Formats: sequence, C-alpha cells, structure tokens
Amino acid sequence: MATLLTINRGEAAASAPQLSLSGDAYCVRVESDIDPRFWVRIERGDGEDLVVTDFTAGGRPDAELRQGLVMGIQALQPGPFERLVFRDLIPAGHQSAHFPRQVVEAFDRVKRLAAMVARATGREVGQATMEPRRGKLDAIVDFH
Repeated sequence: MATLLTINRGEAAASAPQLSLSGDAYCVRVESDIDPRFWVRIERGDGEDLVVTDFTAGGRPDAELRQGLVMGIQALQPGPFERLVFRDLIPAGHQSAHFPRQVVEAFDRVKRLAAMVARATGREVGQATMEPRRGKLDAIVDFH
C-alpha cells in the first residue's frame, strides 16, 4: 500500500494557500481547493528525470500552476534532477488548423514553468527541446 505524503498546511499556505498535495514515493498530485480543473501530477522517471504527466491551470492563473509544480517537485524530494519531461504538450484530438500556434504557446509555457522551478530549486535551465512520442509531443527541459 502506498504511503501518502503529508504537508504542513501552515507551510503550504505561505506559498500556495489554495493547493492540496497527495501522493506517494513514486508520484505526487497537486490540486486546487477551489478549481477541480486544476491538476499537476509529477512522477519519478528513469534515472534523474522527473516526468510531469499532467499540468493544467483550469481557471486559475499561471502563477498558481507554477506554485503547484514547485510544490510537487519539492514534495518528491528528488535531489538534483537532470531533466523535467512534460508529457503531451497538446491534448490528443486537438490537432486543428491552430495546432502550430498551440504548440508554440504550450512550449513557451513550459519554458516559463521551468524557469520558475529553476529559481525555486537554485538551478539553471539548460536546453529545452520537443520530442515526438507515440504521436504526441513532449517537452524536455535540461537543468544544471
């Protein structure tokens, strides 16, 4: 049985007053207490990678999404990680005429999120790339 992570709500309130954290040693989930569409899920990947499988702000501001991402990474206590892999930049079925613009916007958003993670963890962002995987696009951000 998985052990749920716990977080001191007083500490969480200082940085993200409307976010809740749950998970185990393999992955964490951050949710908004006021928006059920807000969702961040991070899991340990291969080697020194962290994999962000889900990241949507719902109706919340991007600043809260960045807080949720940092909160989840800190809860996993990964130590020095080499890469953040953001799975599925564009949800399946959204490949319309606007797809190129959506890809650029999603990739720019990932780079902004990665910069916030770097500042919060005392790291620097290296290269950011996109790679195809099973008909979808992943964004991969290297840290040093």
